[in-house]
Amino acid sequence: ITVTKLCKVKKHGTEDDTEDSEDYEKETGQTTSLKTLKNERVTTGENGFISKPNLPKNHLVQKAFSCSNCGKGFVKKSKLKVHERIHTGEKPLSCPECGKGFIQKSDLRKHKRIHTREKPFSCYECGQTYTEKSTLKIHERIHTGEKPYSCSKCGKTFTTKSNLNIHEKVHTGEKPYSCIECGRIFIQQSRLKTHEQL
Repeated sequence: ITVTKLCKVKKHGTEDDTEDSEDYEKETGQTTSLKTLKNERVTTGENGFISKPNLPKNHLVQKAFSCSNCGKGFVKKSKLKVHERIHTGEKPLSCPECGKGFIQKSDLRKHKRIHTREKPFSCYECGQTYTEKSTLKIHERIHTGEKPYSCSKCGKTFTTKSNLNIHEKVHTGEKPYSCIECGRIFIQQSRLKTHEQL
């Protein structure tokens, strides 16, 4: 079925790509081929989405700014400056409530929800609410049964990457957590904490 919709469409990329392209052009004097079409009639496929066949992410914009510490590339100079704070340890943004420092605004915004108890992300299935969208996504896997992370050794699947990482230690025999009292070792930090409370 072919569906025609009236919508805002980009030939390539996302709104962030548009912003990045403009910054790139201002900072380097070079242009990109990113074009935004607004309110154009577009024919979509049967699923209602426009496909972008085999195009790599951020394929239109060169990453002109690179980190001198690790080599990671960025389109915007401002994004590079924020990234460099990882290496310098600089945390220029602080929580007005508790004083905890942050590298970027989004991290501070997420943190503030601890104080306000705001949970803007809710599950459509059961109504459970969360402070972060990523946590909601993980929760929703309970309802969908999705387990996107699988063990390369045995094929067992998991809802989170951290659970897969814990499981993989079963195969490697790695037990990184040890009790300072008795020397007993554990795969998971939570198991060590339980042991220490006994």
